[in-house]
Amino acid sequence: MGYTEKENPTRGIKKVRQMPRDYFVDPRIWNAVYEHGNDIVRDAMDLPFLTGQSSSDVPGMTFADILSGAILEDQGKTGKKLRIILETSELNEVIERIKARGVVENNRHPV
Repeated sequence: MGYTEKENPTRGIKKVRQMPRDYFVDPRIWNAVYEHGNDIVRDAMDLPFLTGQSSSDVPGMTFADILSGAILEDQGKTGKKLRIILETSELNEVIERIKARGVVENNRHPV
């Protein structure tokens, strides 16, 4: 028994099925945005690309999440815990670039 004894008002209504959107940025567009974007835009493009994480998970990363040569990440959608190894020189360069700017927000250093 649920909260009410009345019939479910949505019974018989079919769900609208939507196809997921796939959009891959053309290298020409990617390079133009990267070239003309500021440091924050470049960081927002580099971190998801180099970590393989979604752009919605990256803003939650902080320097405190870096431990023993890896970023410890909790994925928002799946809740899975990941270790992103910092072996690639490109990813390390991006993190060092962010550190060098001395970015601090709410006493947390975003990666």
